[in-house]
Amino acid sequence: MKKMSQLTWVRNHIDDSGNISRNFCLQNYVSRLSALIFRLEEEGYVFETEYVNFETAHGWKGRDYVYTCTYNPNKVIINQPKLF
Repeated sequence: MKKMSQLTWVRNHIDDSGNISRNFCLQNYVSRLSALIFRLEEEGYVFETEYVNFETAHGWKGRDYVYTCTYNPNKVIINQPKLF
């Protein structure tokens, strides 16, 4: 089986969940998330970025960047029925 590129892995995660965080990517050995987000924006994706506070189960506090996809070109509905 062929290994998945980091770009493909990030794209698949965004297609499935609608968002992705920097810390989640670092846990999965993806260290250049902002560069991958830039490439996805070139493909037509649109993101909102938020800097969030979090606390772990062990009481550690920190901050994280979360990219939320507001437009996904892979999920555009074609021939959507008109409501009126």
